[in-house]
Amino acid sequence: MKQGTNGIKSFWIHLKFKINKFNKVIYQEEAMSSGAAIAQLVMSEYGKDIKQKDFSEMIDYVKQKSGCDDADFQTWRLILKMVLSSPAKNLKEQEI
Repeated sequence: MKQGTNGIKSFWIHLKFKINKFNKVIYQEEAMSSGAAIAQLVMSEYGKDIKQKDFSEMIDYVKQKSGCDDADFQTWRLILKMVLSSPAKNLKEQEI
């Protein structure tokens, strides 16, 4: 049991889940592109082939348009959702 910063004691349970559909080796093509590599894997399983570089460019574009300098987790979650749900495969196809 650990004591949290708010004084509340909490239990930490470490669980490991394996989704066989995504149990594949993936490689990030550039430094700091592990998120793009994971997105590429997931999107390919659903029939959308996208390059890691193109995915990163779309994320950067949406972040720039949002005006957030250093986005918090919730902002990144919304940016990711927007790009993943877009039918675009690169920045030229993306309509925002």
